[in-house]
Amino acid sequence: VGEAVTSTQLTCNPNQKIITKSQLPDSMSGAYKKIIEIEAPKIPVPEKPEFDYEAPRFLTQLQSLTNLSEGQLAHLEARVEPVGDPNLKIEWFHNEHPVGHTARMKTIHDFGFVVLELIPAEPQDSGKWVCRASNRKGQAETSCDMQVKGMGGVVSEWQSTAEGKDRIEKLEEYIHRPRDQLDQPVREFDAPYFTQNLVDLGQVKKLM
Repeated sequence: VGEAVTSTQLTCNPNQKIITKSQLPDSMSGAYKKIIEIEAPKIPVPEKPEFDYEAPRFLTQLQSLTNLSEGQLAHLEARVEPVGDPNLKIEWFHNEHPVGHTARMKTIHDFGFVVLELIPAEPQDSGKWVCRASNRKGQAETSCDMQVKGMGGVVSEWQSTAEGKDRIEKLEEYIHRPRDQLDQPVREFDAPYFTQNLVDLGQVKKLM
C-alpha cells in the first residue's frame, strides 16, 4: 500500500488587448500627468447657502397722471428692493384687475426699477393703477391715479335712421333670445316651385 505524486508548473502569457501605458514621447511626459489630474475624481464643492432676502419695499412711489390726452405716452415708474432677489415677482393691476400685456404696453423690471408704459394712452386706461412686489418674505404695493381725456374721435351716438336702429335692436334681441326659445320645432316647408318661367330670348348674336 502506498501513493505516488507528480506535479508541474503552468505559465500563461496573455495577449495584450488594451494598452495601459502612455504612448506619448518622453518630451511630453508632463501632458500625461495632466491627463491623470483631469481624469481623477473631483471633490465636490460645497454649495453656498441661499441668500436670505428681506421682504420687498418701494423706495419711490408711482406718480399720478391726471392730465393726459388720448394718444400721449403714459409712463409709470418706481424703485423697489431687494435688488437681485430671483424670487421677486412684479405684478400690475388696473382697477383691481390683473393687467394683460398688449401691443400698446411695455413693462420693465431691472436693477430695482419697475416701469410700465402705455402708448398711445386711451380713455379706458383711466383709473387706479397698482404695482405689487412680492417674494417669500411678503409683499408691498404702490398705486397712482391716471386720467386720459378722449379726443372725441369715436362717435357713440346712432347715426342711422330710426328704422335702421329698430331693425338692429330686433336682430340683437333675436340673437340673444332665451335658451328655451332656441329649441323650437323644425319648420316644414312646401315643395319648391317657380314663381316665374324662363323667357325665350331667341337667337343671340355673338359679340366681336
